[in-house]
Parts: sequence; C-alpha cells; structure tokens
Amino acid sequence: MAENKEQLQAKYQELQMLDQQMKLLQQQGQMLEKQLLDLEKVKEALDDFKKTGKDEMLVPLSEGIYAKGRLEENDHLVVNVGAGILVEKSVDEVKKILEKQSKELNHMQGEMAANTKKLAEQGISLQEELSQLMK
Repeated sequence: MAENKEQLQAKYQELQMLDQQMKLLQQQGQMLEKQLLDLEKVKEALDDFKKTGKDEMLVPLSEGIYAKGRLEENDHLVVNVGAGILVEKSVDEVKKILEKQSKELNHMQGEMAANTKKLAEQGISLQEELSQLMK
C-alpha cells in the first residue's frame, strides 16, 4: 500500500513537471509567433521604404518620441550585425537577412510543436498509469 502511494506521488509529480514544460513551450511559441509577425511587418515596411521619395519623415527616438527628418537615401540601410558593429546593406540584402531569420524561426516553431506533441503523449501515458495505480 505504501509502495503504491509512493508510485502515485512520483507519477503525479512527473505529470506536473510535464505540464510546466508544456506551458513553457507554449509561452516560447507565442514569443516566436510575435517575432514572426514583427519580421513580416518589417519586410512590408521595407517594401514601402524602397518606394519612398526623399521626403520628410518622423524618425523614432524612443517609444512615442519622434524627430522630424529628411530621407536622403532609400537604397541602403545601416544594419547592426552584432557586437555593436554596423554595416551598410541594400534593402534587398536586408530583406534576405529577414527572410533567413523567418525561416529559422519557422524551423524552431516546428521543433517546438514536435516537442509539445511528444510531451502531450507522455502526459496521456502518465494519466493512464495514474488511473491504473488508483484502481
């Protein structure tokens, strides 16, 4: 009887851990989805940017704070490639970088979906084991 109770507790704890892992994966999946949406918005903005003339525009300085500026060139952008290093790239090169990032994020999403499915299957199996132990 005591052994059965210990098994029940161990299986229940394992089920709780699986539940926590699934919730974490869901949160990470939501973050990935937001990043993908943000990348799509940037790609659309780049298409518009390329069509923009050398007009006056608002330059964001901070959330809700803008400075008026004039666009002098719409063929190239300055991109942070890491470690604070800025490199000039064409709009098409930037779009290729964003497309690569999108593919990587989509791949990560697929892996997370597979992991979530695996955890769900383990959870179902554990629930069945718990049911058997409780009989």
